[in-house]
Amino acid sequence: SAVSVGTADGQPEMRIHGQPLARLARPDAGYFEKDLEWVRAYADLRGDRIEEIHLQLDDLLSFFGALGYLGTSRRKYTLLMLDMARRLAIHVEVIFKYMCRAPRPIDMAFEVQPMIQTPDHSSYPSGHSMESFAIATVLHRLSTGEGPREGLRDGALPFALAHRIAVNRTVAGVHFPVDSFAGASIGCIVGDALHAFATGAAVTGGDIAVPALDANGQTRDFLLPLLETLPEDRSVTP
Repeated sequence: SAVSVGTADGQPEMRIHGQPLARLARPDAGYFEKDLEWVRAYADLRGDRIEEIHLQLDDLLSFFGALGYLGTSRRKYTLLMLDMARRLAIHVEVIFKYMCRAPRPIDMAFEVQPMIQTPDHSSYPSGHSMESFAIATVLHRLSTGEGPREGLRDGALPFALAHRIAVNRTVAGVHFPVDSFAGASIGCIVGDALHAFATGAAVTGGDIAVPALDANGQTRDFLLPLLETLPEDRSVTP
């Protein structure tokens, strides 16, 4: 594969043809403990989101059909590319998870009581978030020609839907908000990389830091404006 994952300064790094593109920092244990407050707060939405959460255990792609026609008769190549984005995200996420090895919410507090079975791999970064934002990035590129930075800035619907899918994992009690932030950041870069492979354009990335604590020393909720400053200090042409 032209896309690989290695380490640099102890942090997982996504590479294209051996060239570094995106590096991900990992929060410390104290950060995850603070993020538990958001997991508790989001649990109040479980009654509203339970059906979505169960469907999204195995299916992310069909939810994007709410934004436009994605049937196989007229959009089979679009569907193929979106599925490729999901598969490429999985290729990256499984190695990032292995390198980060972060605890799940239930590992830190039995009171979380997740509404679905907690996966037995690393919580950080979120795979659902990475896959859904990779799909959103490709769909936005195909629809408008714009990259994820422009789409996030303008509140484009594919990213709003990807955000809901990612947040549902916190509602379910199996992910911290910071997991979704990390997954979304890498997912946008993964989606842009796939588009770059298809078009011969360059893709940009850089170091993805852990979001800073707020003025009260608390972690921040995962909201789309957090992603508007995706790193742009590296450029690679596939």
